[in-house]
Amino acid sequence: NNNNNNNSSSHVNNDSDCGIVHFILRKFCYEWLQSKTELLKFFESQINSFIGKCNSNGWILIIDLTWTSLPQDHLAEFVTQAKSFVSSLPKVWLTTLKRVYIVNPNNLYFAVVGALVPSVISQEDFEKINPQEIYDGAALRDINPRAQVPENTKSFFPNCYCVEKLTQKQASSPDGKGKPRLVKITKKSIVEIDPKLLTVVGERTFDTLDSISTSSSVVIITALDSKTKNSNTSQIFRLASFLDAEEFVTSILMNCCELSQNQSLQQQDEFSVVQISQRSKTNSRVLKVFPDFVLILSANKIKGVILLMGVSHVTRSDSKIIFHFRGIYDKRNRGETEFSAASAEDASALKKLLLANIANLRQFVKKSVLEQDISETETKETSSPTLSRHSFNYNSDDDDDDDG
Repeated sequence: NNNNNNNSSSHVNNDSDCGIVHFILRKFCYEWLQSKTELLKFFESQINSFIGKCNSNGWILIIDLTWTSLPQDHLAEFVTQAKSFVSSLPKVWLTTLKRVYIVNPNNLYFAVVGALVPSVISQEDFEKINPQEIYDGAALRDINPRAQVPENTKSFFPNCYCVEKLTQKQASSPDGKGKPRLVKITKKSIVEIDPKLLTVVGERTFDTLDSISTSSSVVIITALDSKTKNSNTSQIFRLASFLDAEEFVTSILMNCCELSQNQSLQQQDEFSVVQISQRSKTNSRVLKVFPDFVLILSANKIKGVILLMGVSHVTRSDSKIIFHFRGIYDKRNRGETEFSAASAEDASALKKLLLANIANLRQFVKKSVLEQDISETETKETSSPTLSRHSFNYNSDDDDDDDG
């Protein structure tokens, strides 16, 4: 997509046995699907001739949802438009499609699957392409090692804002170029990540904020000095558009409000651990837990990321914590990663926090699926075996602190 919004991009790799179409959905507006003709022209111009050359070996589709989310109040409209859009796609695309990989599946994906199967895509065709979930950057590189994906996508952190960090001088000039950053808004802070160096370069807790303002697509955050209590401009970020900036500020304000009403959100979210490899090699690490992923840190250097959507369950034995993964994962961890916390109490607190976050994600997915069209026909499709097989069925035997 070469328009100024830079909302999506695709990468085509002709060198594999099967052709690969790598589609990255950057930013979603459900109104796009209402312009069905425009979208079809875009897809056909990008893909039609390519697929024509892949008839003998077929083609592989990779859909990356790392950067996209969908507000709940637009989900029903999206599902209705998605069904209409998919029904209009050329049938030859499906007949030559060999496999589908979904990177970082979210509520958007599970809602659409429930709506499309079997009303638009038959159960037989769906099982033939057998969509595979990917929650791991190394696994994605194994599938498409030569993909020309952007640096920020390689970082593999979901639900972050891609911004430029500016100085005051850069902010005063429309042409001023800042440093690329990923910003994650948590329940109690603003975390800043350098996507190239893979380091956490700063965290600003909400209780230190004094004011937030916007000017076009620029967000200015002032904070209180801990000693003088005076305000000073601490962070200036430029986002892709004014709407993105408004969404960014709204997210901060909503989380500030929720934190003021629920002080339990101030609970510990960093844990000192020892990571234990498959070969029993040990390394000191810090686990920083976010609502949807966990960063594995060594002196603020990011050594790994665990996407909670890709965790099937968590088990604990004394001070040891083991993550068990679903979907496609890095072959080195063989489907699980083990850590040893500083104490059994820390391990218990870590497990409780992880299970609470996973439960919230699971509830969000189920709620999203149920908020499709509410007609009797759609309700039957939503509860079909196809959907339940591809939704999140986390083990419930780990909901207490007993050994799982």
